[in-house]
Amino acid sequence: MPSLLTVAPIALLTGAIWVERRKLFQLSYRLMAFIVCLLLCLPVAAQQPAPFSAPQAVVIPVQPGESISRLHAVVIVNGLAMTADPTDATQVGKVIGIAISDGSVGSAPVQVQVAGEAPVTGLTPNTLYYVQLDGSLGTTPLPSGAVWGQYIGYARSATQLELTPNQVPVGTVNIVMKVEGTLTNDQILQLLESPVTIVNAPKSNQMIVPIAMAARYNYNGTPYGNGADIVVQAGPDAMGVLIPMSAMTSSGTAATNNVAQEAVVSPDSAVLGQPLQITIVGSDYTNAGGTLSYSVIYYIATLP
Repeated sequence: MPSLLTVAPIALLTGAIWVERRKLFQLSYRLMAFIVCLLLCLPVAAQQPAPFSAPQAVVIPVQPGESISRLHAVVIVNGLAMTADPTDATQVGKVIGIAISDGSVGSAPVQVQVAGEAPVTGLTPNTLYYVQLDGSLGTTPLPSGAVWGQYIGYARSATQLELTPNQVPVGTVNIVMKVEGTLTNDQILQLLESPVTIVNAPKSNQMIVPIAMAARYNYNGTPYGNGADIVVQAGPDAMGVLIPMSAMTSSGTAATNNVAQEAVVSPDSAVLGQPLQITIVGSDYTNAGGTLSYSVIYYIATLP
């Protein structure tokens, strides 16, 4: 029979081996659990969507009496938002972006996106978009009846409009504007004393530069007498003949078109910040002769 001296060392050695095996098993188990967790977590992390990039939008109070519809161009007047109106010459250069929510006084301020990709649908891919007469977005650079045109953005797809309202797209001109209207007989008879302003004065470092003009004398049965050429001017000198005296004194309807002429004015302050007007060079007309329809294409030059 084995003695105690023989059995004890064997028992101690067996116990030590068992303890070490248990520690090794626990370590292996923990390592395996870590590996399994890692394998389970990696695919989840890989499938996580990219962080959402919020559109570059601002929240602006709305002008009293105004109601702004989503996806319409917005201008800022005296710190308050209103729908862009291309028939209003005072809004030139004031478009900041498009509304991405409806807004009105007493309801909610409007959210205006000024850059980035706007949430628009139904676009024509690879197309430039402009502000339309009602403030909506369209592909006509200068809609009929507008006095200014404004580029708003580029459609990269049917649902992606990249807004760049403060940039001029390559190959386009968004600074050319048009003003149209009709002078009454009373206005024609008083052009020398009361020139008719057709474009309001720009900033003090800006000049209104006419490019071309057209007019139609609407004869009513009585030709004008006396008079002189009717011109377009910004400042003291004529920048182009709108319609000559010979047409205005004719017995019948007449139409004419012309390009602007060079006008050198000194000092330059005489033309900077001046409105564009229709006036007469010489004496006023007499008699009641009809009306005068006009259309003038121009741009505003900024001279630093």
